[in-house]
Amino acid sequence: MTNTLALLGCTPEPLIYYLKALGVLRLVAMQKDPDVRGCWEGNTFYITTILSQDELLDFFMEEYIPSPITAPWNGGSGYYGGSAALTIEQIEASKTERFASYRKTITGCREVIRQVGLRDAAPDSTAKLIMLANCRSYLPEEAVEIMDSLFVMTGDSKDGSTNWQRKFAPIFGTGGNDGRLEFTYTFIKHLLSVIPTTNASGKSIQHNLARLQKTLFGTGSPVLEKDSVGQYHPGGIGGPNSARGDRDMSLVNPWDYILAFEGAILFAGAATRRFSGERTSLEASFPFSVEATAAGWSTLPSSETDDNQRNRGEFWLPLWGNPATFQEVRYVFSEGRAQIGRRTARSGLDFARAVGSLGVDRGIQSFQRIGLLAGDRNGRAYLAVSLGRFPVHHQPAVNLFNELDNWLGRFRSMCNDKGTPARYRGKLRAVEEAMFAFCRYGGARRLQDVLIALGNAEQAIALMAMTTSKDNFSIQPLTLSQNWIQWADDNSPEFRITVALAGIAGDSEGKVGGIRENCEPVVRDIKKNRFVWQDNNFHVPLTDFPRSLNSILRLRMLAANKHNLEFLPLASKVPASTADVNQYLITQLDEPRMLGLLKGLTLINYRYYPGKINSISIVPSAFHPVYALLKLLFLPNKFSWPKGSQPITIRPELSILSRLAGRDISGATKVALRRLVSSGLVPKLSSTGVDSLVTSAETSKRIAGALLIPVYDWRRLADFTLVKPQEN
Repeated sequence: MTNTLALLGCTPEPLIYYLKALGVLRLVAMQKDPDVRGCWEGNTFYITTILSQDELLDFFMEEYIPSPITAPWNGGSGYYGGSAALTIEQIEASKTERFASYRKTITGCREVIRQVGLRDAAPDSTAKLIMLANCRSYLPEEAVEIMDSLFVMTGDSKDGSTNWQRKFAPIFGTGGNDGRLEFTYTFIKHLLSVIPTTNASGKSIQHNLARLQKTLFGTGSPVLEKDSVGQYHPGGIGGPNSARGDRDMSLVNPWDYILAFEGAILFAGAATRRFSGERTSLEASFPFSVEATAAGWSTLPSSETDDNQRNRGEFWLPLWGNPATFQEVRYVFSEGRAQIGRRTARSGLDFARAVGSLGVDRGIQSFQRIGLLAGDRNGRAYLAVSLGRFPVHHQPAVNLFNELDNWLGRFRSMCNDKGTPARYRGKLRAVEEAMFAFCRYGGARRLQDVLIALGNAEQAIALMAMTTSKDNFSIQPLTLSQNWIQWADDNSPEFRITVALAGIAGDSEGKVGGIRENCEPVVRDIKKNRFVWQDNNFHVPLTDFPRSLNSILRLRMLAANKHNLEFLPLASKVPASTADVNQYLITQLDEPRMLGLLKGLTLINYRYYPGKINSISIVPSAFHPVYALLKLLFLPNKFSWPKGSQPITIRPELSILSRLAGRDISGATKVALRRLVSSGLVPKLSSTGVDSLVTSAETSKRIAGALLIPVYDWRRLADFTLVKPQEN
């Protein structure tokens, strides 16, 4: 018969409560019930076991054998005199069988210390490195797994020699301590309070049981001990708002601390081998542990963009819904290194990308994100702060971010340079925030937010590129694949219009470039088939959407006149519909967002894009008359209307843009009427009717910009504006 027990004291946060859940599962499986299973449901950890609730309590009270967690390389570990030495000596002098493994490990630790010639003084950095390397030789087998949880030996090998270094696991601070707090000594001290070395009184046994019930099942209100909990439980540290009475009091339940440390052993690290030429390097890797990323948490300092002394990385704690054995859970942790393509996730943003692209185990439902932040201004103590819950769901579009890796890496390096202004770090952070939000929630609009952030960053980088020597500037213009269009399409008129604009290509002879060259100081290097930084004098500052479009249209018309082109270079690989443009003119679309999208969408390579995007917009029965008339003069090809009739060429008139800029709607329309009539066409609007047209200043500005927007169904405008030949 099995029982399902709800461990209400084991929750995903704070960190100490999550680690308790792992500790319970690990200890019960290894020492009492090998078939025990555990899972998360909501904010509670459940175990299915042959033990009843009372039997589980009895196991920990009377049978639990503690893991020999100790760190002889630390000065406060109890091996070098002082008050801490009494705890080690008390374990050594004990006769209880439950401390037998600890006694063997302590004996091995004393031999490790003897090998480096130490007695009462803590080791220096050289001696500490030797001690760490010798731990595997002199400690018993049961302590080796614990050593892997505390540190991993790394180094570079060349010509048969290895330059050894050590990497401490962030889950145990810096090798078992954090500032002045020595974790392993504190662990042993708490063990002695729950596993007495001599006969315990009935009162102390009941007191200990009450604390265990609180730890496992969240019941009761036992008296806690005044002691430090370190980084694992920020809420238990004490302070002005922590509790009544002694405001600086730090309280801890010994069982919380003990079971959390037993669970933290699952975060055992490994050394991964990397080859580079003749050199072989060993790099440390700890499960679900990555460098901190500010994205997703506004106050988290990032190791990549801010003071890296203010954080020690972050953990992504897996939460699974299906009952799993300890062996299954241990396997997940041993392989808990999320992948992005062929590389291992190194930062919080990387991990979010790996989750979104199913680069982690599919049995995991979500992750509890925990950041290790400095708890004081001097960065001596750290706190495990919750950074929220991250659900696991399939986000195939996350793979688009692989295109950004090289560019982002160079951008981060630039931002880390001391001379780089802070505004660039702000642009980088905006990109990372947008990427993180998309990984977490998905959706076309959030992918658009990524494009907007990329466009803004690219604009900022362009300014620096123009003031820095090309030989010293490593960031090349970013180019994205056409796949971004499919995933970012939210079927909005704002997106369709800006895609149409961003897709404007150069002329067939290569004399005029695409619209990207009007939006930033770049030119296409034909030989290398990529963009390079160059002040081409044809780009305009993108500060106001309609005015920017007007300026770009003017530049492209001037370029067409300069090179004596037959047609205006306004053709797009992804033209919009006249219905979308009409909606832009008569309603209030989100122009600031459209401006941001234009900056981002121009980064896409449209060279091989197959055609227009889908549109569900309803074709209006009437168009804005001024736009419908003027647009017929700003087409990228010959005018053939009705379809199948003899093509004609209508030459545009630059003065139309000047008149529109001065709100001379009547004058601009009369110029267009004369052009159409001279081309053999008959407008429905007469020159006398032009004076009755009333257009606001805002609409006039939009019309001037809208003439740049490529449309694929311009004949609808002709049907609305011109008299058909048979009707003449």
